[in-house]
Amino acid sequence: SVLGAQLVALHSGLLAELQAASLLITGEGSLDTTSLQGKVVGNLLRTAPAEVTVLIIAGTADPATIGEVHRLRPGSHVLVLDHAVSTTIALRDPLAIAIALLGDLLENRRLI
Repeated sequence: SVLGAQLVALHSGLLAELQAASLLITGEGSLDTTSLQGKVVGNLLRTAPAEVTVLIIAGTADPATIGEVHRLRPGSHVLVLDHAVSTTIALRDPLAIAIALLGDLLENRRLI
């Protein structure tokens, strides 16, 4: 059977776009074991070309799953919003928080 994430990636042209990419940014509300089992995040970790750097922005994350992400995709990065601010603050404006944190992390090279 074909997973939904695989079908969308194939028919949307995403797989072709990834061939020319150097950075892939994706996200997940809560990064956990289900994120790696047929969801978009897991599919992208497995299908993006090896030379593409993957950054996952997550609201919350299970530490074991972060470890699994790094095992599946060495050199990948995970930005967890609730590690830097409270969940309440992160939920108010997750895009603004993510952009601010990402800028700070890139400036200080503190991605995990």
